[in-house]
Amino acid sequence: VLVGCKYREVSKKFSQEANTEKILYGLDDIKQARDIIIVEGEIDKLSMEEAGYCNCVSVPDGAPAQVSNKLPDKDHDKKYSYLWNCKEYLDPASRIILATDADPPGQALAEELARRLGKERCWRVKWPKKNE
Repeated sequence: VLVGCKYREVSKKFSQEANTEKILYGLDDIKQARDIIIVEGEIDKLSMEEAGYCNCVSVPDGAPAQVSNKLPDKDHDKKYSYLWNCKEYLDPASRIILATDADPPGQALAEELARRLGKERCWRVKWPKKNE
């Protein structure tokens, strides 16, 4: 069974196989983890792993341009369906560390994730600026 297959062209154009289930990249790495790190892209997840943080996953579609005005119910929450598809992996976590990019889309993603996962268990990473 093909769960997901994603392609990236040199020009940074992304595509995915049709009719596959959206899930978090690296899902097996958070099985039964109490602390989970969520990042914005696959390369970010691999970088965290290289740094020794193996309890890390990446969202499959990157960040939205801005925070949505209204939180849809889970049946209509298509953009974040991967959260509902991975619920059994996310529910046991007592702390979810949102390590998204510091740009406005990354901050919007962190807010959207926290709204869905429960702000009470979400922590945000504040990355240092390049020259700090």
